[in-house]
Amino acid sequence: MAGRWVTALEAASDGTVYIGTNKGLMVYQDENFKQFSKEDGLSGAQISELVLDRDGNLFIGTFSDGLTCYYEGEFHIPENEHFAYDSVSALFEDEQGNLWV
Repeated sequence: MAGRWVTALEAASDGTVYIGTNKGLMVYQDENFKQFSKEDGLSGAQISELVLDRDGNLFIGTFSDGLTCYYEGEFHIPENEHFAYDSVSALFEDEQGNLWV
């Protein structure tokens, strides 16, 4: 497994498990692990928080490199114009589908 510490866990309804570590993201799906790092498109390797939204998009918060969204098999880094800091300590989707960072 990537990294020594598990820092976040999130499970999808299809059985996929997302594991945030201090060295990137691990995805357990169909009895296989896949490892993702900054080289694969994550904004940073030290993952602090994970949340799946109602549409199945995975939002990945990092300790010092902001936010990444994983959907349709690709990583996307949102523009940080709305974020005052690059450290993400919590993520939450409310009943209206708004993502709180």
